[in-house]
Amino acid sequence: MKKHLVFIVSEYLPFPSANGVCISNVIAELSKKNDLSITIICLKSEKKQKAFEIIDNIKVQRIETFERKIRNDIKSSNIKSNKKIFYMNIVRIYKYLKDILHLTTYDRSLKKVLVEKIIEVNKQDNIDYIFPVCFPFESVIASKEVNEKFEIPYTPILFDKYSVSNTLHRNKLNRKLKFKRNLSFEIENIRYSNKVIASYDWKKHIIANWNFNDDFTLYGYPPTLLKSTKNLYQKEIFTGKFIFAGSVNKNIRPVKFIIDFFSQLLHKNAEYHVDFYTQGNEKEKLDFLSKSFPNQVMSNSTVSKDEISSLMKNSDVLISIGNTDTSQTPSKVFEYIGLNQPIIHFYHSIEDPVLNILNQYDKGLSISQDYKKMEYSMKQFDNFINKVKMNSFKNNTEASLYEATPHYYASIIRDLIFSV
Repeated sequence: MKKHLVFIVSEYLPFPSANGVCISNVIAELSKKNDLSITIICLKSEKKQKAFEIIDNIKVQRIETFERKIRNDIKSSNIKSNKKIFYMNIVRIYKYLKDILHLTTYDRSLKKVLVEKIIEVNKQDNIDYIFPVCFPFESVIASKEVNEKFEIPYTPILFDKYSVSNTLHRNKLNRKLKFKRNLSFEIENIRYSNKVIASYDWKKHIIANWNFNDDFTLYGYPPTLLKSTKNLYQKEIFTGKFIFAGSVNKNIRPVKFIIDFFSQLLHKNAEYHVDFYTQGNEKEKLDFLSKSFPNQVMSNSTVSKDEISSLMKNSDVLISIGNTDTSQTPSKVFEYIGLNQPIIHFYHSIEDPVLNILNQYDKGLSISQDYKKMEYSMKQFDNFINKVKMNSFKNNTEASLYEATPHYYASIIRDLIFSV
């Protein structure tokens, strides 16, 4: 009989979150052997999405909290954009106040809906193992509660931080005031799991604050590095096409430097064309850049995983925008490396973990977002583009990052589920 696994993520295919991309890669690897039945539990990201569907033989169960339903209703409504913004801001303020006022930071309604859905799925087909993925941490809380009732083993997969998150708790003061309580809550929900799979970003925090055996936690990078890195960069004609894909946010991933940098480049290089596929509260600035350079810049909304992968494969250079929060490694960099394309990363701080990763990748360039270094950064950029045009990269460009591959995660998961 096939083992039944349940993965809980924020958003899954066809419009996955970053963690959804990671898990879809791992599931594709696990599915190479026909010995598992896999169910995904995730949030609805759009009103029109089905509550249940099968994607690539994977059962996808989508849920909505009351708040998420309101958000999706507002997004899909035909009301004027200024009213949409007004109503959405009311929802955001409500969520902000909830996060600030609760003694521990988590969404009670999301946890409740997740528990109900896990129990429903278990009634339909007995679950052998649960893999809650953080973000959201509510997936871990719900898995622990189900474990107490039904003794279903669970192993959290931790990408995003919880008790020390710089964004989850809304502001630094709230994070500091609630740290001890949230840390205790974090440990309480983790301790009953069989193991933990955590990104290396968690390691320092775990060593300092958790009191578990060393072999309790297994570490890796976000699993977005696919086998295509074994192929050499083959594009023969440079067309001047650059692509950025990801969210932009004024607090986490601002775009001011990117706009100023590319504005100078676009004035001097008429053949350059930059496409942004993004969402977030900085997108309007990219929309304005597109209006300023209508023949050279496109500011698009996000598209499906398959579509953006195809677009990125046909670009000349992939653009990466670094986070202001350097405590976490964006999974996007491994996804980029997996496409085996030249990458230019714009970083805020030398502590950005992407710098060390790109040092292991011959087709990568890191550029500082320091305005004082703008002239030097332009020279760096031009020199790198000359290498791209000449295709003068080394032959041994495969990154030595096995722990960022879906195969690494799939191997761990198989060891866990078949040892129960």
